[in-house]
Amino acid sequence: MDVLRITVSSHRHAASPSSSTALPTSSATSAPSPMARLIPGWASLSSPSLATSPVHPQDPLTASSSIATVSQGIPDPVSMKRSSSLFESLKGLGIFGHNSRRISSSTLNPNTGDIKDRIRLKANQSIDSVAIDKYWEDIMRTNSDPDYTFDLKPVLLQTSADVEKTAKLLLDGAIAGGHDGGDLYKRMKGFECADFYNKLDLAGRTVFLKVLAQQYGPDHASVLEASSALKSAAARGAEKSVAKLEQKLRIALEPLYLQFFMQIYHHPGGMRFILKMREDLLEVSKTSQEKCLKEMNDVLKGRVQEWFGIASLDLERITWTSPAAILEKLIKYEAVHEIPSWEALKERLMPGRACFAFFHKGMPLEPLAFVHVSFENAIQRNVQTILDNPPILRPENASVAIFYTISSPQKGLSGIDLGNFLIKRVVKEIQKKLPNIKTFTTLSPIPGFRNWLETQLNLSSFSGVSLLLPDEASSLEKCSSRNDGAKGDVLLKIVLEDGAWMHDAEEARVIKGILMRLCSRYILIEKKRSFALDPVANFHIRNGACVYQLNWMGDSGQKGIAQSYGIMINYLYDLPMVEENNDLYVGKGVITVVDYENDFRWALDQRLSNVRIAGVQAKL
Repeated sequence: MDVLRITVSSHRHAASPSSSTALPTSSATSAPSPMARLIPGWASLSSPSLATSPVHPQDPLTASSSIATVSQGIPDPVSMKRSSSLFESLKGLGIFGHNSRRISSSTLNPNTGDIKDRIRLKANQSIDSVAIDKYWEDIMRTNSDPDYTFDLKPVLLQTSADVEKTAKLLLDGAIAGGHDGGDLYKRMKGFECADFYNKLDLAGRTVFLKVLAQQYGPDHASVLEASSALKSAAARGAEKSVAKLEQKLRIALEPLYLQFFMQIYHHPGGMRFILKMREDLLEVSKTSQEKCLKEMNDVLKGRVQEWFGIASLDLERITWTSPAAILEKLIKYEAVHEIPSWEALKERLMPGRACFAFFHKGMPLEPLAFVHVSFENAIQRNVQTILDNPPILRPENASVAIFYTISSPQKGLSGIDLGNFLIKRVVKEIQKKLPNIKTFTTLSPIPGFRNWLETQLNLSSFSGVSLLLPDEASSLEKCSSRNDGAKGDVLLKIVLEDGAWMHDAEEARVIKGILMRLCSRYILIEKKRSFALDPVANFHIRNGACVYQLNWMGDSGQKGIAQSYGIMINYLYDLPMVEENNDLYVGKGVITVVDYENDFRWALDQRLSNVRIAGVQAKL
């Protein structure tokens, strides 16, 4: 009776009862591969040779490394048990997916031309055992160090044609796989795709993205075939067939590049790569008219929204003892008020201040969105009092929480609103830990005001419609030291451009009245598709906040002057009203205003149908 050991190398296997080749044995001093240390039996999978040898089924030394033994066609129970154990280990690491979709070359987009030939070519290639070990070494390194950078052999490319050709070969393997290569082969090819993509400049990435979008979209022929069969079955009343054909149609409608995204998603570090790819996709789409790129972005955005759902995000408070990699990124990613030094960051994390951030398990060292909070005993109106001074009040003695900077640094998450969830989660966290905090407000910039006003001043010279009220124009002419004869909007434009008004008390007083009124118009009246034109205003009002008060010279820094002539605004999160405010704004475009100091009186006097004045239920 002949007993054979089947040893798998690469994605092919062979067995012959008439010949045997001894497996090479390792010396006692040779270091095992990373996977050999991790999974018993891995050595036989990564062996560079294809070998079969007689072996006794009860021999523990040889049976331990065998995939299966066959005796007259009957699997040996001991070896099969070990084989099952090895399979479960591999499945636990994600090598074998539970619901992976097997793609044959016949299901690929027919527009790819010679894709079937390319698939056949790839099917005749084996997986290099060194590449397998390197792959798993990188995977394990990434698990222990999320910022670890893969180091694969670079590919030298000179033309767009080179990029396109290489992209097709790699994507074929990642999406369709090789002959008997299974999920491991496809995952390795997906890994190579990601590494190849990362080595390209934006021009090369544009070519890659176009190949992916154009040649790996839905198979339109299969869609038409499935829909026709479904329609026919429904007409016949074949209910059992209808259910199967509906599923077939759903599969046909699914673009093949979604399989590539799923391959990458399951890699350690894959989430970060996908966000970078979407960032590039958004950038390329700005200048490209390719419809397929927009469609691919829509598909990818939908998946990213699922992956970054609120249940998948962890809210963490960042402290001075948090990992240095995270602290460094707070400095790098801060988008509202620059953090000039480590000492400045330390002050923002001291007792009396706090920073909360969303993290995803797939990107453990990457803050996805973060907010800085200052605990005070009154609503603050000037951001320099927070930024330039250490905290003087302990949180347990405070009554007000002020959100003074919110950043969402991941461009690949554009259009996916994490900030909304972030603020509401942070409010709940603060309420739980600090019940003495009763008021939640922001101290926010108005980033679009200056650009809007400069545009309106330029347009007024053509339209003949003045931005200034008659008494404002008269007051400005009287206090202005300029003798060039300019009046009205032209004079206002000249005064604002040179900036000298900030150093003239009387001129500054007149300018303040003009700018505060125009800013109230900008916040409450100017619209973009029925919603507030200012992006920060739209963000907070959509979250359910009330417009509370304008703050003259709330940010006297260079950036504050450049954005809004130094004006800042408080948005009040009056918790009993948040959901109602959100519903009114999203459904009808209605903005809720608490006009605390008559900052918005002029705008409110315009009898706006989309603005309501509300009393404050929160304790201020």
